Amino acid sequence: MNRSYFISLIAGFVACALQAADNRMKCEARGKAVSVYGGGLVSGTADITFTESMVRGDRVLNNISGHILTANTLGDEDEYEGRFAIASLSENPKYRPRRYKGFSQFPKFDAAKGNGPREEGMWGQFLLEKNTARPRFSAHYIFQAGDHMGGVLHLSCWIQP
Repeated sequence: MNRSYFISLIAGFVACALQAADNRMKCEARGKAVSVYGGGLVSGTADITFTESMVRGDRVLNNISGHILTANTLGDEDEYEGRFAIASLSENPKYRPRRYKGFSQFPKFDAAKGNGPREEGMWGQFLLEKNTARPRFSAHYIFQAGDHMGGVLHLSCWIQP
């Protein structure tokens, strides 16, 4: 085997390993999917996609895109919308959850554009389950929209083929 063939063979293996390390994921929510403090569940829809990779032992979400639409009250009169376009977010390595054990926290998961009946904007933190080896796994978006809405959006996620 000549040296250049061996080098190109190794480069091919490295490229395949790096490509396999990036998982394209999708998270979605439909129906009564948003917990609001003291108010039960309200309507919410969400479609979020991103790639997940590891950088120096920490999870990184890249190419985050999608939207969230959520009702403000049990009557569903007011809706808040957030559109997301985030290049990259690293997990918080100091995250020590009391409630969401087994999840990674991604702070500053903020909408690029937000619309609401009173104020614009949607911002919060994204929690992604660490065990993504199952066909479906969970994520939660703890957020605030404008000055009048906040809650936890519960999402179902999977790795896209």
